Amino acid sequence: MSFEIQHNCYRRVFVLPKEVVENHIKLAGALQLKVLLWLFYHQGVVEDPAEIAADLGATASDIQDALQYWVVNGMVIQNKDTAEDTVSAPAEQPKVAVVSSVNAATQKSQKPSRGEIAKRGAESPEVAWLLSEAQSKFNRTLTFSEASTLVWLMDTYGLSPAIVIMVIEYAVSVDSCNIRYIEKTAISWYNNEINSVAKAEEYLTKKELARNNWNTVRRTFGIDQRKATKQEEIYVERWMVEWGFSIKMLREAYDRCVNNTGKINFNYINKILEKWHASGFKKPEDIEEEVPAKGKTNGGLKRASQQDASFDIDEIQRIILTQGGE
Repeated sequence: MSFEIQHNCYRRVFVLPKEVVENHIKLAGALQLKVLLWLFYHQGVVEDPAEIAADLGATASDIQDALQYWVVNGMVIQNKDTAEDTVSAPAEQPKVAVVSSVNAATQKSQKPSRGEIAKRGAESPEVAWLLSEAQSKFNRTLTFSEASTLVWLMDTYGLSPAIVIMVIEYAVSVDSCNIRYIEKTAISWYNNEINSVAKAEEYLTKKELARNNWNTVRRTFGIDQRKATKQEEIYVERWMVEWGFSIKMLREAYDRCVNNTGKINFNYINKILEKWHASGFKKPEDIEEEVPAKGKTNGGLKRASQQDASFDIDEIQRIILTQGGE
């Protein structure tokens, strides 16, 4: 399938430099391109950026950001002949130096300004790629705060653009795609020395496994869809990864907990599973074998006598009360 311009469109045209397509079609955002088209259509002059904002349905601040991009890249001249100029250039600020990963924890740099971001994007293929990919992950044009924070993370903490993008992808996967969460997560990765693609992939694999295991336990226990608490994450990893219990064993422990306490108690379930793990029980049949013959029932699991069961329950409750939970 091919496409071509409708010839009637050429009846009314205006000139647009090839440089826009050759150098800025990937880097410039949608609003920045719209602003430039507006300027060329209006013979390249605007007295008040509010006119552009009104026509494009954008805020004055966003229009200023878009204009600044073209000022930095030399396609728009900013006149400063009036004191009321609303698109005044930002005060010159020192460039953000790239801080080595060794010193990043003890040094703090100022986040880059609008002009610095545009200049960095035009000069550095890595920064341009980072902003372009981030915009794709966000599925919209980046705000100044977002672009500034992403470049700052790369400069200050020595995180590669690929790592920063992986942080964004993780944020999207957990429905937390906001710049504060991304910044916090990226710094956490740095502090935990997750500073390569291989380490990041290993970390994300573990997080995905933990999320899947939690959802399995949540459904088994009939818990409404929600995120696990930190302690619940610890329990689930212990039961399913460290101890290797099956869903059937988790269900059996859950049933005993609810039957004896009338509610879900992760600490109580953990004590049951801890005892089974110490005894080497891996399947329901193992539990049956420890029960004396007089405790056999028709169908289902063989249960201990009421006397034995009471002793076990009391012992578990005593341990829980003594330790005060984990």
